[in-house]
Amino acid sequence: MRGDTSSYAARAMQIEAVEMIAPLVAGAPLCKVYSANPAIDGLEVNFKGGQVGAPDYFSVLLEGRMVSN
Repeated sequence: MRGDTSSYAARAMQIEAVEMIAPLVAGAPLCKVYSANPAIDGLEVNFKGGQVGAPDYFSVLLEGRMVSN
């Protein structure tokens, strides 16, 4: 099995597809989850690599602020 941590997490969460709903920061948008599992379907997720985002990244996500790129 190959892939990055986000792809492993998506498979473990039974995510079948994601749809971008907000471009919070370049390379790590806020997404809506699609899954056959009703407990997961419709959740909002954000998958980000360690190299993505500024030091205040998680504050931006928590507060729902948009970052200009």
